[in-house]
Amino acid sequence: MSDPSPLISVIVPVYKVEPYLHQCVDSILSNTFTDFELILVDDGSPDRCGAICDEYASADPRVKVIHKKNGGVSAARNDALDIARGAMVTFIDSDDWVDPEYLAVLAQGKDCDLVKSCYRTVREDGKLIEEISFPDFKGQGHDAVVNFVGAVFKRMVEYPGLVWSKAFSNKIISEYCLRFDEKVIFREDEMFLFDYIKYAASVAEYHNVTYNYRQRESSAINGKFGPDTLLSISNACHAKALDMETTPFYVSVIEESLTNCICGAYLECFYPLPLRPRKERLEFLSLVSQRMDSYPTPFSRKTLRGGLFIADSRRLLIHYCKLFLNSTGLLEKTLKLYRKLFIHD
Repeated sequence: MSDPSPLISVIVPVYKVEPYLHQCVDSILSNTFTDFELILVDDGSPDRCGAICDEYASADPRVKVIHKKNGGVSAARNDALDIARGAMVTFIDSDDWVDPEYLAVLAQGKDCDLVKSCYRTVREDGKLIEEISFPDFKGQGHDAVVNFVGAVFKRMVEYPGLVWSKAFSNKIISEYCLRFDEKVIFREDEMFLFDYIKYAASVAEYHNVTYNYRQRESSAINGKFGPDTLLSISNACHAKALDMETTPFYVSVIEESLTNCICGAYLECFYPLPLRPRKERLEFLSLVSQRMDSYPTPFSRKTLRGGLFIADSRRLLIHYCKLFLNSTGLLEKTLKLYRKLFIHD
């Protein structure tokens, strides 16, 4: 007789995180909510991560381990989705950790297609930077989901497109064969989220701060990106924009994030110090500009052109300001003051 399926499948891709892996896995296994399976995907990590994963699997039957050749976070998540048995699926980064109530909070929304918990951002050493929390919210109907996701992108005070701190319906993922695009190596979370919300009909957000996002200079999201990375996100955004013609109900969400995606990748690619040659930046701008006429809405074309112009001019000044503020610690204080004055009641 087969074991009953758990309510939640927890998916953790693992690669070169040996100093953080124990904290991550221990935090999951010590959750007060116990009806879950934990799928650790050793993505060909060259350190002891694979052996550590096996140790956990030997000690706890809820833990399953996949060992695979290194293929990136999207491929690792996809391999885990292939075997996930839970009604809900949540993703946790292996250098992050969760509070004991994390899964219990997500389980409150077990009848919803998209569930979101709030989170805190911490330094590499675990020191608190800030907490991000919003009031509880529940919405029914596809429009409610789209409006909610669009509102999250407009908040501008969090990481809206990332899949951690969220739970997804495995039924929707399986029925529509949703997977992460393995060709996209930056903003792949957003691409998955955009595909997913086309089929979601209910959403819940809980104010509980239960996820701990660790900012690391050496992590994938903070790495140095080259032109190939930039083109991959440009291609993905281009495809999503074309898809708007057949799925107009989430046009606003795509339009809101198109500029963020491409301009964010642009800045990551071309504005680490030292700056890349101006010729490379202009070549990319030319490539994106050539595609504008194929974008289905004037808003998309106007927004992208304006956003890329800003990215190539005033955003450079912002970049240097951020470097200064980060080095002096003023950025954290400024953000906290901003949220106190304008975001919270």
